[in-house]
Amino acid sequence: MKTEKNTRIDFPKTAALILDELCRMGEVDESQMKVALLKCSKWQALGMPPHEIVSKCELSHKITEKAIDQNYMMNWLSRRTGIDIAEIDPLKIKVEEVTSVMSLAFAKRNGIIAIDVNKFGIVIAMSWPNESAWKASLEQVVNKPIRLVLATPEQIRRYQQEFYNLSFSVKGAKQEHLQRSDVHNFEQLIELGGRGDVDANDKHVVRIVDWLLQYAFEQRASDIHIE
Repeated sequence: MKTEKNTRIDFPKTAALILDELCRMGEVDESQMKVALLKCSKWQALGMPPHEIVSKCELSHKITEKAIDQNYMMNWLSRRTGIDIAEIDPLKIKVEEVTSVMSLAFAKRNGIIAIDVNKFGIVIAMSWPNESAWKASLEQVVNKPIRLVLATPEQIRRYQQEFYNLSFSVKGAKQEHLQRSDVHNFEQLIELGGRGDVDANDKHVVRIVDWLLQYAFEQRASDIHIE
């Protein structure tokens, strides 16, 4: 595990500075950098993190000619900051626990999302290392240490919306329909549906099943459990 000290390493904090470093390190040539700088303002106006802006500039590595895309820039950011890249499996996330750590508004404002709550503390994924703005205050509120990891801005935005929506649906389902000890996993929900115990009016349950089916299809998961 990387130490908290590593997250304080100085690194380029604007798209222009990142492009300059990539040019100086021989990863992109100067002509590419100049063209990319002209594109940056459009993405900056949308409030995107600097490394995401660079990934959208359609650059290619000067030597290997591989695309300097989102994956490339995430690995660059991890190397430069010493922060691990998160491996997020949505089907293993305890949605009610992680969404209880902070409000959706707080998560969106800081570009973060909690992805694990355990006896050692809380793991929070962030799209850009800006923890000085929120980490200390959040640790005081939750009274647990926070470990930081990186996730792509797209992942952060997607899971913010999906986890909080799913948490709302889970709470609604418990209140309306699932206050029963015999429902623990996906297969049992499907069985309930087959018996007619879950109908189209059970909107919360329908949303949960739809979400699980979506990820089962995407990841070809064979064993899906609701935590």
